[in-house]
Amino acid sequence: MVNSTSNISDEDYLDELHQEVWLKNLPVFIYIIVIATIGMLGNTLTLFVYAIKKKKSATTVFIEALAIVDLISDVVFIPVILCVLWHGFKVYNVYLCKFFYFLNFSTATTSVVLLVAISYVRFKKVCHSFGHHISTRESKLLCVAIVFACLFLCTPHFIIQGRQTISTTRSAVKGYMCRVDDKYVDTHWPLVLHAVFTSIFLVCSSCLTYMYARIGIVAWRHGSLYGARIGLPDTQTNVDEAAFELRPSPDKTELTRSATFYLHVTPEDSGIDTKTLEQDNAIRLDKSDSNCNVYTVNRKKGKFRIADSVGSRQRHNGRTTRMLLVLTSIYILTNLTSLVLLLLRTIKPNEVSSLGTTEVSIYNFFVASYLINTAVNPIIYSVWNRTFRLHCRQLL
Repeated sequence: MVNSTSNISDEDYLDELHQEVWLKNLPVFIYIIVIATIGMLGNTLTLFVYAIKKKKSATTVFIEALAIVDLISDVVFIPVILCVLWHGFKVYNVYLCKFFYFLNFSTATTSVVLLVAISYVRFKKVCHSFGHHISTRESKLLCVAIVFACLFLCTPHFIIQGRQTISTTRSAVKGYMCRVDDKYVDTHWPLVLHAVFTSIFLVCSSCLTYMYARIGIVAWRHGSLYGARIGLPDTQTNVDEAAFELRPSPDKTELTRSATFYLHVTPEDSGIDTKTLEQDNAIRLDKSDSNCNVYTVNRKKGKFRIADSVGSRQRHNGRTTRMLLVLTSIYILTNLTSLVLLLLRTIKPNEVSSLGTTEVSIYNFFVASYLINTAVNPIIYSVWNRTFRLHCRQLL
């Protein structure tokens, strides 16, 4: 701590206080620069990869929207954070602070709501596969609605947050930092605002936990996380092997036969809606989902099985679910850490202010841990999404 009784002017004393704050913020300053660099490169690459996809699903649209929000954080919000940290104890522009908090909470809130939307799409696809599913057009409209709703919801931060006067051991010397505005320091509004956004986070986290728990249970029951081969029950597939001969067509959508038979696959057995048509001595397997692979039928010891395309589709769905689960878990853990520490500063500001240089550096580092979400998503995609890795190699 700077000695207030030293024989220096008030201006020099303020500069020394600013230098002390700057040293406390230096580790998190470096950390944020690294995060911003990785995030800008990774999210730009993500947008390029998903932009070249011809067939987009609702999940793809929401992932693109999440990448755009993260890129805005890396390009706009993080430079604002660095500017605030750079000025340290001498932040004189009140609107810089207001914009800082507004952009901070609006991007974080938009991200968590988009994660809820992504998990809902997966939940409907896995747990209620025969109900209504969000279309690509509907997902785009939802993204726009989510953004505007979150911006509106975060407007109170632009009012309550601002520049706070910090007293020093010299009565004539005052510092200024970006915190709750002086007008609202002694009111209940900062705590109410923090409680509202903590509640939003907890509700969204509960929804995410519930939906992914249900997805995991259903996936475990059907073996989809392990890419299990799905076969038809023996009672439905036993046929007279000598009665007919099967020959696949070039596009593998038809099987010619010499005798009439029917093939029935229940949704509980395969997770798909298949049916056969008796027409011109052929069997056609129709798919309920245009995104699925072509299904073929193989003859083996008088029984028929759905070929490896079903297992391949299930393994792909399992990887996608695990990828989104990891992404969501990291988001919840890092944001929960930041919210708890910010609540601690709101309830006990004097205790936080009295921390030493090392303690403040650690505190600020964990407060800023939520920023890792702006950079970690592309890394998760590259680990869990094989198609993403392939497109990345093609672009690079």
